[in-house]
Amino acid sequence: TYTLSVTDGEGCLKVDTFEVSQPDLLTVNITDNNATLSANVNGGVPGYTYRWKEFSNQSVILQGGATYVVLNPGSYYCEVEDMNGCITESDTITFSNSTSLDFKDLDIRIYPNPFVENTTVDFGRMMIEGSVNVLDILGNVVDIYELDHQRELVIERGSKSKGVYFVEITINKQKIYQKITLK
Repeated sequence: TYTLSVTDGEGCLKVDTFEVSQPDLLTVNITDNNATLSANVNGGVPGYTYRWKEFSNQSVILQGGATYVVLNPGSYYCEVEDMNGCITESDTITFSNSTSLDFKDLDIRIYPNPFVENTTVDFGRMMIEGSVNVLDILGNVVDIYELDHQRELVIERGSKSKGVYFVEITINKQKIYQKITLK
């Protein structure tokens, strides 16, 4: 609490009392539930922005939101910013083994589909490692892509003929298939 006293040129005195407050210190703690990390925030001013990062590549934001599903070995942490622009970081949590991937945790979209020149595979989050193969209708591999810290992959028409193909996405030795059509 502060008191301010002001006397003007006429000798009149005005006294006012005011209180300066600030939010509690912004902190974030990580909890782990079977490789699903949750950021628990205290203090600061609500309206938080979350940025999940891998310690070995701190310039890349893996995902926003209060939770993150670990798909690959590594050390992860969450950076949180409040509405006042104050930023804090959690402690780092390390995973030495690959975790089991549940593809329901991914929001995979392929667009446009059907396509003419190229189509985009959007994983809905940053994929640290993995591979994508394009298979023809007989199951022959016609394109191979390695994923390395990317959220999406563009598949070019190249020399492929019109027809139906399958996109085989492999992460931690688990596979999912999506059908694409080349016009």
